[in-house]
Amino acid sequence: MICRQVGISCISLGMAIAFANLLPQETYGAYKYVISISLLLAITTLSGINTSLTRSVAKGYEGSIVPALVTRMRWGIIGSILALFIVLYYQIQGNSLLVSIFLIVAVFLPFKSSFSVYQAYWQGKQRFDIFAKFAILQECVIAMILVVTIWLSDDLFVLVLVFFASQTSASAFFYVLTRSRLSNERRDPETIPYGKHVSFSGALFSIANNATDVVIWHLLGPASVAVFAFAQRPPQEIRRLFTEAFPIALPKFTQQSKEAIQQTLIPKIAKLYLLIIPCVVGYLLLAPSVFEWIFPAYLESVYYSQWLSLSILVAPLSLFGTVFQALGRTKEIYINSILAPLLLVPALVLFVWFYGLFGVIIAWLVTQMIGASITIYLFKRM
Repeated sequence: MICRQVGISCISLGMAIAFANLLPQETYGAYKYVISISLLLAITTLSGINTSLTRSVAKGYEGSIVPALVTRMRWGIIGSILALFIVLYYQIQGNSLLVSIFLIVAVFLPFKSSFSVYQAYWQGKQRFDIFAKFAILQECVIAMILVVTIWLSDDLFVLVLVFFASQTSASAFFYVLTRSRLSNERRDPETIPYGKHVSFSGALFSIANNATDVVIWHLLGPASVAVFAFAQRPPQEIRRLFTEAFPIALPKFTQQSKEAIQQTLIPKIAKLYLLIIPCVVGYLLLAPSVFEWIFPAYLESVYYSQWLSLSILVAPLSLFGTVFQALGRTKEIYINSILAPLLLVPALVLFVWFYGLFGVIIAWLVTQMIGASITIYLFKRM
């Protein structure tokens, strides 16, 4: 898993360098806006089914991958219908470019994220070597196609079309490859119902997380979306280096008692901070030089990025959320997923209105601290 995340982080860095140096800020900001809207619409594809599928496969129900895919696609049609309403809105506004772009979103939405069930399958099998290989290959193919595209053209329509087509095709290929390797066709009747619980509980978090670019777009403009995106990217990748290993624990947690987990998990998290704190301090010191070297067009992002790096400190606490999912603690999942995100969207609007782009940082840090406090409380009371 660590090798996978290092590989994907390197690919992501290469992509970021290409975007920063080959696309105008306004174009990249518009691209990020479209992607954020598509992720909001993709909530309808029930991404929590992946978590449920991992649990089911870990218990030997490998055939659950089929109903998982079908259910995600069916629910994704709702997202496509919502995308058509956005098309209608921009048609009324007279913005033909966004009309055509959101038509693309409507077509690909049920498929783009749904094929990712293959990743949940390999996590459940605890074949993290195959999971890492497939994930890196997929990201590498998509990245190469996108870099060639932006090298040849900075047209937003072409960029969005290539992104959706390449991601859907690549993930579909690896799904088919995975489907051919099932060792049994047993299906867990709990996969879909529990997956819906996880999806519904995490919907508000997804809305809050992806609403950031939408709020910035409407209040500050596309260039500010781009500035924030590059401020966010390095801390986000550092955070993922730690949190991407957490899915390894999910199948293992399903086989442990609540008492055993509570006894051993907190000391392990404490040890993680011996790595995380030096990483945060190092980034605070090196960020100006890093941006000057690889993102010279986004030097104004440095200040915001340094503040955002503080969010890395709460990363290990998300492991408590993995415990709730592994043990099927539906009540804790809902509380943990709803309260903090419920505050983020109004906090974003309020603080951005008064403090501009720095208001986004305030909203994020405050709500993440609240969320971390809630998670710790729920784990101790579990």
